[in-house]
Amino acid sequence: MKTVACFIDKYLQLSETFIYNEIKHIEKFPTVIITKSILNRDIFPFDSVFTYNKKDITRILLENNVGLIHAHFGWSGISAIPIAVKYSLPLIVTFYGIDASRMMHYFFYRRNIKRLFRTSQLILTMSKDMKQDLIKEGCVKEKLKVHYIGINSTQFRIKKQGSGDILRILMCGRFVEKKGFEYGVRAFKQMKNKSARLVIIGDGKLRPYIKEVIESLGISSNVNLTGFLKPEDVREAMSKSDIFLAPHITGRNGDKEGMPTTIKEAMAAGLPVISTYHAGIPEIVKHGKSGFLVNECDIEGLTNFLNKLAEDQNLREEMGINGRKIIEERFTLKREIREIEEVYEKYIK
Repeated sequence: MKTVACFIDKYLQLSETFIYNEIKHIEKFPTVIITKSILNRDIFPFDSVFTYNKKDITRILLENNVGLIHAHFGWSGISAIPIAVKYSLPLIVTFYGIDASRMMHYFFYRRNIKRLFRTSQLILTMSKDMKQDLIKEGCVKEKLKVHYIGINSTQFRIKKQGSGDILRILMCGRFVEKKGFEYGVRAFKQMKNKSARLVIIGDGKLRPYIKEVIESLGISSNVNLTGFLKPEDVREAMSKSDIFLAPHITGRNGDKEGMPTTIKEAMAAGLPVISTYHAGIPEIVKHGKSGFLVNECDIEGLTNFLNKLAEDQNLREEMGINGRKIIEERFTLKREIREIEEVYEKYIK
């Protein structure tokens, strides 16, 4: 049986649980990981992880009977080009967001991406929106396939609306501009329900700024910044929340999402979602059915829908049920793994 070599420049950032879940659940093909540096292996344990260097790469490929390279992120695909060419190995690349948006502003990255488009056998994208972005960058549509990241919905306990006295709103993600946390905080400030609580899970360079905004608005007593939490703790927080707020925007540097995993997780937990018409989000959040969508940076729109959901427990329950159904029909981990294994079967050498 041929082996799939997953190329990842850094194995793995704390926010990249979605990559780990795919790799560890592949069953039909043996899998090894080749990386430039190893991070957080205690959180993402995996047996076959090799640090890449030119001296050892031949031995790694031959000893593990590698028949295909699957690079995660565009820059990892670029790193894998010389190896794929030298050893005549098919190359598949998954793009996730920043590698299909912000990085395209850099001349050398764009030049190398053009080469990646030519060299690779297949490019996987997280959404239809991202697929169109890569077509605009010069990738032929025949090489592109939308591959939705799935989640294990059975791990999520569905929130029973009205089970708590205090309305709890949740935001979750890295503290970077495209998450739009500032807009979510400002919308929360304007809510009619002054006893509501806002929980923000995550960490990052903008955390001090967001904390400053919270203090300036005088809502510190109603907002909890938890920092980074393990996946099981995130699931627990979702089971205790009433509304998931995801006010994503396009960063000033061009950075965009693919399709946020946290939104899928919130829907699996039976939470109504308030988000934006951004990247692939409208492909999963159906406006008026599983949540509400507003234009990017629309604080008033976010506030209006927060108030609407805060005042209507039945609507929260209905949208939560609809969201869970969407996940189970289209965005399960089982479906994702089946699709990626079919891709491997088609292209493996």
